[in-house]
Amino acid sequence: MPQRNLAVELLQKLLKGEIRARGKRNVVQARSFAELLEQTVRKYQNRAIETAQVIEELIELAKDMRAASARGEKLGLSEDELAFYDALETNDSAVKVLGDDALRAIARELVDTVRKNVTIDWNPRERPCAAAGVGEAHPAQVRLSAGQAGEGDADGAGAGGSAVRGLGKHLSSQGRAPVGSTGVPRSVGAHGFR
Repeated sequence: MPQRNLAVELLQKLLKGEIRARGKRNVVQARSFAELLEQTVRKYQNRAIETAQVIEELIELAKDMRAASARGEKLGLSEDELAFYDALETNDSAVKVLGDDALRAIARELVDTVRKNVTIDWNPRERPCAAAGVGEAHPAQVRLSAGQAGEGDADGAGAGGSAVRGLGKHLSSQGRAPVGSTGVPRSVGAHGFR
């Protein structure tokens, strides 16, 4: 019996580490998996499931995490593009109005736009991070580019704007960019994109 409890604790620790690592690249996936892990552990602690069952559920969660990693390849998206896609996909109205193909195109365009507009700011007076060499995109360029990424859709529904605002909130929750009143990031750190 003590070995089973040790196995549960070890699996839980490994999954938490994977979730933490995943959270640096894709906060939406990390939150989803963290919630699933928390629910499983809570059921075990409340004695709603046996030790063998919790081990099976944790192994299944690890398999789901592996499948989620392969999802980007299946959709033809890079890690960064998949993170944007997942953030956009959480907005149900964007999925209904735009569809998967448009969301993939917006995610690709956003990653491309952010990469093109990232510059290094060596001026230490603006932010303490600048002294460490952390780059920063020009706020007006990112706002303009991110706003344009959702516009010009084939159906002209304009739902991309709300999806992009949701994306700005997603970025700010990752600590990558503060969000302005429009929900669009004021700046995006270069360390988040390769």
